[in-house]
Amino acid sequence: MPPKSKGIVKKTDQAMGSSLKAKNNKKKQVFKALLDNPFTSNNWPFIQPKDSEDILTVFKVLIKPHFNQVNAEDKPKIFKSPHEGVYFGFNSIVETLERQASNFRGKKKDSIEPLKYLLVCKNELPSVMTDLLPTLCFTASKDQNDKVKLIQLPKGSMEVLSNCIGKPRCGIIALNKREEFESLNILMDKVDDITIPWLNDIFNSPTQFYAPKISTNKPNVV
Repeated sequence: MPPKSKGIVKKTDQAMGSSLKAKNNKKKQVFKALLDNPFTSNNWPFIQPKDSEDILTVFKVLIKPHFNQVNAEDKPKIFKSPHEGVYFGFNSIVETLERQASNFRGKKKDSIEPLKYLLVCKNELPSVMTDLLPTLCFTASKDQNDKVKLIQLPKGSMEVLSNCIGKPRCGIIALNKREEFESLNILMDKVDDITIPWLNDIFNSPTQFYAPKISTNKPNVV
């Protein structure tokens, strides 16, 4: 009886092993459907550094005296400032803009005076607080020719705003359009309007629905 061979691999077994190895090592392409997300776009209007500095300076000159006067009288602290037309407090401003959007889009009607300008210390606030503001201001605008102005203030503005109203870490201020703010309004009106092309139709057909845009992404091979 011939001795058993050791370490001998049949050609068929070797071929099968190579085939399985090649199959396992073959790069497999996986495609994933992604929903296009317009909220990730940076829709903040451009503003010249000098213009933002001038707006902050004029705001300080106009607003600070009114807050100093009321704080000295030891009156209760309320959301609306002692000078009508000036608002502070992130949650309250967002709520007011949401109500304003509902009013202009025909969902409901109430007696709030529309906010026209939003001054934001964008570089000093977390992105979770600022990312929603362009879309919110756009939807809260009356029409294409009368939009809420979103104004980015220069770095270091939070300290100035906080000092003006006597509240710590005030990074967002909203204003109505008032005659007494005329010099400030002129500067703020120079800032570009918010542009969000995919929302343009809300001023004409607010209830119209558009199918979501879905793209196909090719991630890393697995």
